[in-house]
This record gives sequence, C-alpha cells and structure tokens, in this order.
Amino acid sequence: MKRKYYYPLIACCILAIQVSGLCADNPEQLIAAHLESIGSADALSQIKSITLVGALVPEFNQGSIYANQGSTYTTSGVAMLVSEGTKIGIVISPGGNASQTWEHFAYDGKDVTTRDISYRTKTLMSDFIHNYDWIMKNGLLGGVYSRGWPFLDAKGDSSNMRELRKTKVDGDELYEFEYRPADRYVGMTINLYFDPETYRHVRTQYRSSLFILTEKFDDFRKVDGVSLTLPHNYTLEHSEVINSRIYVKTWNIDILAWEFNEPDINQDIFNGKK
Repeated sequence: MKRKYYYPLIACCILAIQVSGLCADNPEQLIAAHLESIGSADALSQIKSITLVGALVPEFNQGSIYANQGSTYTTSGVAMLVSEGTKIGIVISPGGNASQTWEHFAYDGKDVTTRDISYRTKTLMSDFIHNYDWIMKNGLLGGVYSRGWPFLDAKGDSSNMRELRKTKVDGDELYEFEYRPADRYVGMTINLYFDPETYRHVRTQYRSSLFILTEKFDDFRKVDGVSLTLPHNYTLEHSEVINSRIYVKTWNIDILAWEFNEPDINQDIFNGKK
C-alpha cells in the first residue's frame, strides 16, 4: 500500500524532466516561450515601429594577441536605434553630440549601408557588418528591438536552428543554438543564447576566422506604456585580429527613452551613407 505515496512524487519528477528538457528538445516551443517572455501576441502585433535612445559608454581596447597588455580608452555619448517593419537603423555618436556620428548601420528593406569615417574607409565594426550584410537582412542585428527579428512569429525560423543544447557562457547556463539562414555566407557562424528560466534572448555571437561580433542584452524590465518586457541594456562588442594584435571595441548602451509606432519616422535613419 505504501507504493501509492510514491506515485505523486514520480509524476512530479517526470513533469520536472519534461519541463526542464522541453525547449532543449523542441525548437518550436523555445520560440513560443521566448515570445511569451516579451509579451502577449496581441501586444506584439500592435507594435509597428520602435525608437529607442540610450546613454552610450564606449570602450576601445588595443592589446597584444600574445599578452594581456594594451591601452583602454573610454568616453561617453548617445545612441539611437529605430526599427520599422523589416527596416532598422543604428546610430552611435560618442562625445554626447548626436551630430557627430561614429557608426551608422542601416537596412532600408532592400540594401544594407554603413557609414564611412573617411573616403571609402570604415571602422572595423562597420566593415564587418558591411561585409556580412545578411545579418541585418535576416533581422538578427538588434535582437528583439528589431521588428524583423525572425522569432517574432511563433512559427519562426526553427528550420534554421541547429544543435540546440545547454551550455555555459561567462559562468551562466544558457540555451544555445546555431542559426543558419539559407543565404548565409560560408565562413561565418551565428550562435544565439537564451536564458533557460525566462527564455529571454540574452546574447548573439557572430564569428568568422578573425572577427567576432557579440550582442548582449540585459536589464529586462517592462516598458512604460506598453505591455512588453524588453532589455534596457544593449552591448555591441567587436574584436578583430590584425597583424597579430587584438582590437576590441565595445559600445554599451543604457536605454533611456522609448517611442512606439511613431507616425513620421525620418527615413534617413535607414540609410547609413547619409
């Protein structure tokens, strides 16, 4: 008769195993849980555009590939990200003056353009995005800020998800999968990372043989005026090996202001050449 007391315990253990392994075995359910972490389907469907402005804390580091030595430079500034439909523009302006643009990555729904800092010369990060423009065309850059984010649909792009598993990054256990869009270039891998408890998207890493671009998303909170939970901290980090030296640039952005469904968006934001 004592066996019956074990049945609830066994059932709970089975349920726990199913829940903990749910998304590790099923990409579609991971996407669905990720969407729920942002907001309801109705709330998401009402958002046609997002404009956000943040305080920028950049860091430039030039070090040796062989020793942990080098110089670090920091300053301050402002950043803006605008997304409307599949279009997205990211403007980064160190020094606190929005007119002194340093980086401008843009996709107008057809072409990706990035700013030149001088005649036919781009920053390392801008050159990376220019060469691998499909990361913007596929709605990846900007994560959940982008209205072209491929996982804003419950059906999503699960067919492009590979090797879904749990892994550790900086000491945190995360869900990781490789994302392979049909038009990807050979030599580039994209890995996306999700919190296994909240299913929030917290990181994307784009890697080639000599370049690494990492997006990090943190400080998730509800946004005033809309029923959405979005990251209030966005970090872009680019590292590249040139002549046996590692160059690292980090843009850390704390989001201060949000605007949704702005009626008259200046379309110049979606042209990085202007």
